[in-house]
Amino acid sequence: RQLLMKGELENGKLKTVRFGGFYRPENEASPLDIIAHLEHTDLAFINAFINEGITDINGQISGNVTVTGTFDHPELNGSARFENTSVHIDYLNTTYYLQEEAGIYPDMFTLDGIKITDQLGNRASLVGTILHENFRKWNYDVYLEMLNQPFLAINTSASDNDMYYGKVVCTGYINVSGYADQLDISVNIK
Repeated sequence: RQLLMKGELENGKLKTVRFGGFYRPENEASPLDIIAHLEHTDLAFINAFINEGITDINGQISGNVTVTGTFDHPELNGSARFENTSVHIDYLNTTYYLQEEAGIYPDMFTLDGIKITDQLGNRASLVGTILHENFRKWNYDVYLEMLNQPFLAINTSASDNDMYYGKVVCTGYINVSGYADQLDISVNIK
């Protein structure tokens, strides 16, 4: 037994998600077998699932993703290209803009040399993984390389964090790792 699933999601006149596949209830371990094609899909919906560390995700994404697993524990695999995408890093109080491709895996997202731009227009490169447990318990290991030009790394005030604050535009490296409530930030900057 299986249920054929096929559909589209529209944003205005643009079909931003097309999907098709099967739901096989007798396969208790992985009844989902769906392929989704994303075309300029609005990323703002992700904000509802991420409540720690990264906020204000905007822009679009295009790519192909397979969905297996269960409704309670979906497993995603594929890749997607960021289009006019921005994310705000709460701990640093900075907004970054992305235009590259990321890997999508059941328990993580990979960032392989993604070119990013800060809110001042400076460019850097981002490498890393963002792990999760069923889209909860987010664990970051992200490395920001700022070699070619000064880059906005921190833009905090005393009300954001009284231990350190200020505006830091620099060159060098920053590594952010750990769970959202226990981040470790290693910095080697000039």
